[in-house]
Amino acid sequence: MRTVAIVALLLVLAATPAQALTLEQAHEMVLPQAQLSEFRFAHDSWALTDDKAAHFGMGFTLSIVTAWLFNVHSESGQWKNLIWNTLFWTAWEVKDGHMPYEKYGKIGGDGWSTPDWGYSNAGNAGAMIIW
Repeated sequence: MRTVAIVALLLVLAATPAQALTLEQAHEMVLPQAQLSEFRFAHDSWALTDDKAAHFGMGFTLSIVTAWLFNVHSESGQWKNLIWNTLFWTAWEVKDGHMPYEKYGKIGGDGWSTPDWGYSNAGNAGAMIIW
């Protein structure tokens, strides 16, 4: 982040040679920063809907694909795959909690949803049981 601030400061100094900044003025400059929205929770239920079926299916599919890609053939490999996919779905829900769809569009979410997380990981676990 300091590199970006230094580059921005150099660009400002280069663009305004007649109005050179003092070191104190440069330190007081406020540079725009990308900030995520405040964390929010989705108002969701555990009822089986198309969204929940999609989460289950994606959890199942991701687990099968990663098991195939990483050539998982042992019980310890299955546990590792299960853990990594659980971490992925946790990160996905955290992303949904921080990035509202109203602001970020299709990559955003409606907030952290424990039911979505649960269905994704149920698919994940089901795939590892079958594998």
